[in-house]
Amino acid sequence: MAHRSEKTYEKENRKVYIRIIAVYLAVCLISALVSNFAFNASIKNKNISQMSSIASTCASHMNDSINLLFNDIIQLAEIFSDDSEFDYDKEGHILNIAASEMEYTNVGVLDMEGHVHGNDVAEMYLRETFDDEIIKYFIDAEELTISPLYRSHLTGMLCITVFYPLYVQGEKKGEVFLSYPVGQIMKLVRAGCANYDAEAYILDSTTGNYITCAESSTEGETIGARRNIRLLGDVKLGEYDSIVQWLDDINSGSQSGTSTLHQNGADYYLAYNSLDVKDGWYIVLKIKDDNMTNINHAYISYAVLTFIIILIATIGTALVLVIFERNRRKVFQRMSGIDITTGGMNRLAYRKNVDMYIEGMGKDEMYAMVYMDLDGFKQINDEYGHYAGDAVLREFYSTISRAADKNAFAGRLGGDEFAIFIKDVDGRVKINRMMERMQRAVENIHLDDYPDIKVAFSAGIAMYPEDGLSIDVIKQCADEALYEVKNSGKNSFRWYES
Repeated sequence: MAHRSEKTYEKENRKVYIRIIAVYLAVCLISALVSNFAFNASIKNKNISQMSSIASTCASHMNDSINLLFNDIIQLAEIFSDDSEFDYDKEGHILNIAASEMEYTNVGVLDMEGHVHGNDVAEMYLRETFDDEIIKYFIDAEELTISPLYRSHLTGMLCITVFYPLYVQGEKKGEVFLSYPVGQIMKLVRAGCANYDAEAYILDSTTGNYITCAESSTEGETIGARRNIRLLGDVKLGEYDSIVQWLDDINSGSQSGTSTLHQNGADYYLAYNSLDVKDGWYIVLKIKDDNMTNINHAYISYAVLTFIIILIATIGTALVLVIFERNRRKVFQRMSGIDITTGGMNRLAYRKNVDMYIEGMGKDEMYAMVYMDLDGFKQINDEYGHYAGDAVLREFYSTISRAADKNAFAGRLGGDEFAIFIKDVDGRVKINRMMERMQRAVENIHLDDYPDIKVAFSAGIAMYPEDGLSIDVIKQCADEALYEVKNSGKNSFRWYES
């Protein structure tokens, strides 16, 4: 299990950096190629190429935006993959906390029976949007699935919903889903063609449904039964006899292209480019023939300047995105109570559980606290790298959690520091046995990717009320006992002695 978690973690981080670099280098390259082409073709051909380039760039921006959505839902699903105490309502609550930080309209868990777990609106939202047959299709899917474009009955916004299989300890529990308003994405499309007096659409060629990327994010039409509505009107589209014939042609495999359009007495040019995120989805740009020369003049005036700005901004933008991603994860970690590295309780959640127990404990009850940290953890990071260090932290937390008694729970305080809180204590004997069991289990930790790494820990223990009458005093005593162990050879545990 440690091997799989390590690979997944490494792959996710690698994809973030590769995507950042590839997208902006591609934008620079496309800008350079389009500039060269514009100066070596006729004005008409140059402008048609420019329209195709704009459509491609808009498609690239939209693909990247939705890929970030895909990355979010995969991360959320993998948080629960090792949860030995999985509970649908608990995970649904955690997802809703995450959604508030990620600006999604709806988020939750769809279990194998078709029940929705999330906030009060989640089930209503899903049932109002999809019928039972489609929901069953999403439940049975074994990979990331994206819904068609639709208008929410509750919010009135145009949305898509993404589903991703939720596996917990190898067993499929259902699907995590996120609903996202496409208005934010359409802003990118509008920005891409703002200087060219062009209309832009997101088109589903399989159904004829389309969304207008206009100033109002609520604009959109459905072409029922492939009928011609607004975008189509009374038209003659290039060599095609009807708009339906054109839709059939691009749906058969055409990734990009251009065509002439005669509509309501005016001549237009169309440029379209496929979207990778969904088969049959296209960005379509529509511009009047009279505006073609104006596009060329504007392009030549700003091409070189734009290209230079993009080159200068590439590194800075990449760094900003990396920092944003890291900060977003930290916010999610802090708000949800989950430690991202280990998948267990972070410091905030651990302290909250401790405080809740102490507030409700009886007069004669006793508790104990164990402070522990890994021996030689800095050397592991220095010698094998931080991926290896994270793998050790994950496996260590998992091991001590399994070895802990039922009346104990563990949390990561930060770095290589962990704590165990033991409720309803009746003496030292059982705690000593638990600690010895943990030592044996930790000594047997084996990491497939790093077979040479040996894991050991030192721990200090203090008990209420024997060692102190407040939680802060007990923590200090446990910490002092840990300090004594670290100074006397490590790889052991010790009770506090006054």
